[in-house]
Amino acid sequence: MKKFLAGAFALLMFVSFAATASAFVPPGLAKKQGLPPGLEEKAGELPPGIQKRFGDIEELQKGLAYEYNKTILQMDADNRRIVIEEGTAQLHLLVADNAKIELDGKIVSFKDLYKNDEVQLKLNDELTIIEIIGSKGKDRIPAEKYEEVKGKIDAINSTRREITVISDNTKRLYDIDSNAKIWIDDASSRLTRLEKGMEVTLKIEEDKVVEIYGFSDIQTHEGRLMSVKITEEENIIILRIGEENRTFTVEKRIDLSEISLGATIRIQVKNNEVYRLAEK
Repeated sequence: MKKFLAGAFALLMFVSFAATASAFVPPGLAKKQGLPPGLEEKAGELPPGIQKRFGDIEELQKGLAYEYNKTILQMDADNRRIVIEEGTAQLHLLVADNAKIELDGKIVSFKDLYKNDEVQLKLNDELTIIEIIGSKGKDRIPAEKYEEVKGKIDAINSTRREITVISDNTKRLYDIDSNAKIWIDDASSRLTRLEKGMEVTLKIEEDKVVEIYGFSDIQTHEGRLMSVKITEEENIIILRIGEENRTFTVEKRIDLSEISLGATIRIQVKNNEVYRLAEK
């Protein structure tokens, strides 16, 4: 009988202790679980890309709050978003049109914020930034406001300063800014050197092309020099290659005065113009 009572008493003590332990929550722990008050129902309305980028929503919830003290990692001027780091994640946060923005104690606009600025961000329950209080950071970098298009030249009009590019199987016509910078194979060039079929990368700002990067196919030929013609407008050579004569335009900077007729020469051509020539 004594053994039975002792066993029953021990079982009662164990059940009481387990119930007490499960009900006990260390101070402050409950406050850290889930989203801040009022945001639980907004968990599925995070800015586009966050759920997809960072996976399980429960993991993301652990870091969300009403305020962030951060360095601006990137500025997305086109979509009016600020990119910050939260742990190993990058958050792309929308800035409200009527958000209060203050930099070094002065009221400023969104375009005055740069990458690397130090900011305190306040969010509403829609996860939109409603207030930014910040200071100018070191090595400030303005937002990139240009669009980049890659494709092949379908047409080029130097007089009207227009370029048509095939990109993603679509023809696109662009105006070229009068001060646009043009590069071909990493060398500064001219609009007239661009040709149909050339691979290009365009940088577009305010609906105008401001930079063009062209990439040409370089061809190498070897043959016997049959003729040299030098004029103010252009320099021309004729090479006997195999069984045919071929004519090439030569860059003005190349000196043709010491090249002998009948000699075998090797040329390199890009954009239909000889840019390198050597006698063998």
